[in-house]
Amino acid sequence: MSITGYQENVKKNSVDVRQSAALRRNMKRLLICILTMYLLPIAVLCASDVEKEESSYPTLKVGGYIQSRYTIDKDGENSFRVKRARSKFSGNASENIKYSLLLDFIDDKKGSNLADAYIDVLYLPQARLRMGQFKTPFSMEYLTSSTKLDTIELSQAVSKLASKRDVGIQISGEVSELLGYTVGVFNGTGSNAAEENKRKDIIARGTIKPAKGLLLGVSHYEGKSGGGDESVTKRRTGLQLAFDNDPLSLKSEFIFGKNAEINAYGWYAQAGYMVMIPCGKTQHKLQAIAKYDSYDPDSDADADRTDTLTLGVNWFVKKNIKLQLNDLLTLDGDFGFDNNVSLAQFQVIW
Repeated sequence: MSITGYQENVKKNSVDVRQSAALRRNMKRLLICILTMYLLPIAVLCASDVEKEESSYPTLKVGGYIQSRYTIDKDGENSFRVKRARSKFSGNASENIKYSLLLDFIDDKKGSNLADAYIDVLYLPQARLRMGQFKTPFSMEYLTSSTKLDTIELSQAVSKLASKRDVGIQISGEVSELLGYTVGVFNGTGSNAAEENKRKDIIARGTIKPAKGLLLGVSHYEGKSGGGDESVTKRRTGLQLAFDNDPLSLKSEFIFGKNAEINAYGWYAQAGYMVMIPCGKTQHKLQAIAKYDSYDPDSDADADRTDTLTLGVNWFVKKNIKLQLNDLLTLDGDFGFDNNVSLAQFQVIW
């Protein structure tokens, strides 16, 4: 590389660093402003009118679910497993303060069974405050409860690129019937993990509902991974689209990610159609699902992209009972089927 080219790269990297730092400073200022706007009215309300505690508080609701799974691949290798076994404890500590605790009896590989543990402060409907460990507000598919997913597995892009559960604080609300927002600051190290560096990761997501059943969303993640001098840039940008007008549903996401100097991207497009099947005096809901998803871990490398086609059926046996059947077909470069895995998952909610 010539000296001129090297200097240009240095200048470009310096600009990127300055832009990233400026963005983080602006996002932090925005969060401080939002927190100030949120906390001041609460202080005034508390000072002027002490909340009347009712004998019904605190409240407690106990629930949970189990997802039992069977998997078989093209070579006949097969296994049973319990994917999730969770109990949830939630309720109101007072009229405007809620809590939620979600325990997963399947170890998270970090030696902890804690999935969610957070407090919601709901004094202002346009600015709901959440503190603790919970799902970060980035991916539409990941924010969907695992009990309500249309396919058994998450798409590759969401699984590989989207931020997951983390510890932090966020503010969310609806500006109007059309617009919604979420802004949060997190450790950036995932669930049940200590902070790695002095920097906090920032996530923002906005949604708009321009028509009945239609949702458009955009999200951005700005942070660092690793500690000390080893920390590298971690950046994500996502676009979401969902259309739900029974019996038809359409969903899609695109995610671009940057880890240090490596650029990755992925997307999925999914269609579902619900039908009612008469069975004696009752009718059963069946949903046909087709999803195509693609993931490229390094846009500068050749032949590393993975494309998967998922075909499935969801049988809603009861309101709290669901059986899912999925066939995952991995496509090769010529759009032939290179590998396939079949999954069955039985879910019970209580």
